[in-house]
Amino acid sequence: MPLSPPLFVGSSLSVFELDGLIGVRPKPGHAFTSPVGTRVLYLPFATMVSLDLHPIDAATSALEFHGDFRRVGAFNPTRLEPIAAADGASYGTDEMVTISRDGLQEVGRVNVLDTAGIDGFDGIALIAGSENFLIMSTAPTTRAAIVNPAGGVVVASSDLGQALHAPEDGDKNACACLIPG
Repeated sequence: MPLSPPLFVGSSLSVFELDGLIGVRPKPGHAFTSPVGTRVLYLPFATMVSLDLHPIDAATSALEFHGDFRRVGAFNPTRLEPIAAADGASYGTDEMVTISRDGLQEVGRVNVLDTAGIDGFDGIALIAGSENFLIMSTAPTTRAAIVNPAGGVVVASSDLGQALHAPEDGDKNACACLIPG
């Protein structure tokens, strides 16, 4: 089975998705010391709650994953170290980086706060039938925008709806084809 394109490539590690698991692999010449004996760390994305960055020294950091990892026999939290400090600095930024499908070439890089007005984006999705991305933020604000791979704004950011549940007597805006009757 071919490997999926990496989600992130840094100087000390690469991150990829495989069958609902997030995989973290050290780059050649680098090794993780924690968890002991880890060659590739696999954690289920669906049960991951948070990720914290812990600086170790000027050159290295640790990533601490929180969630329910019983499916893969990992503990909560799971601490992965060492990683290059520059790789850790990429976490928690407002930067979106797009790479080629083979994972070998950077296509675009953009600060989505400066360009699209999305602060702390925490969701991104490729729009089907398009090369554009929907980027979203749920905190500190609930906003979304559409950007192209080079980071150009296709649709400016706007507030997301705030409805938490359908009204007791049903959703009046639902398509008639979805309403049994």
